[in-house]
Amino acid sequence: MARREGINPDAVYSREEVARLLGVSLSTVKRLISS
Repeated sequence: MARREGINPDAVYSREEVARLLGVSLSTVKRLISS
């Protein structure tokens, strides 16, 4: 993926996609979701 896309507020992202978009690790995303 050459071009970085913006976050589409209407899209549903998987935890993996959220981690990639936000530039954080998947474990961080899981911790944020579970808290």
